[in-house]
Amino acid sequence: MKRLFTLIVFITFVQIQGFAQPPGDTFPDFTVVDIEGNTHHLQSYLDDGKTVLIDVFATWCGICVNSLPAVDELYETLGPDGENTLIVLSFEKDPNTTNEAQFVIDHSVPNPVIADAIAEIGTWNTLYQPNFFVICSDGSFEYHFSGVYTGNPVLENLVDGCNEVATGINTYDTSFDLIFYSNPVTDKLVFEVNADSFIEYSIIDLSGKTLLKGKSEDARNSVDVSSLESGIYFIQINEGRKGGVTKKFIRR
Repeated sequence: MKRLFTLIVFITFVQIQGFAQPPGDTFPDFTVVDIEGNTHHLQSYLDDGKTVLIDVFATWCGICVNSLPAVDELYETLGPDGENTLIVLSFEKDPNTTNEAQFVIDHSVPNPVIADAIAEIGTWNTLYQPNFFVICSDGSFEYHFSGVYTGNPVLENLVDGCNEVATGINTYDTSFDLIFYSNPVTDKLVFEVNADSFIEYSIIDLSGKTLLKGKSEDARNSVDVSSLESGIYFIQINEGRKGGVTKKFIRR
């Protein structure tokens, strides 16, 4: 009977992990204000090419406190004072706590802490704490359930995974800019480039297959992507003298 109970507990734990994350392939966008009054918009960070690490915690959670050194190390190395490629946001998930500011002082938390985002956390299906989400600049994400300890590479490996380039996708150095007017997109991908002459563009999937192609002499362009399934894609722009640029976008 004891072995059967243990098995049931294990299966329940696995099921909790399986469902304790947002649905879909991309993390839901949010705009929140931290305890210092600063606003944080997820999609703006992703559009800037940042990776975003979310730490869902509670101030009374011992495992959450024990996980702080591992998170702090990543923040110090890759955050604004390091390589400036990573944003770390800590979300307090207990609506009854009021000691977030003191928690930051007591534990020298260097990254922004958000205390009033219970509604947003609720959409992520987080049942317990700590929970960690690593969100890549294309909106895709990975999830880690439970704490981490100093020297545990799990979060570092997830962050490193965001730097991987999809097979078959070429990236270019470029001297011109490619700006999206919205990302994710629905039926139209609207973008602007400051090229000097006509451009050629290709829409490419994650396998490297070209799905759409076209040419334009305009700075601002609109490409119909309604035929594409929801997912992650690349647009690759080529311009004779200035080279090219490749950028990811999400089709809802």
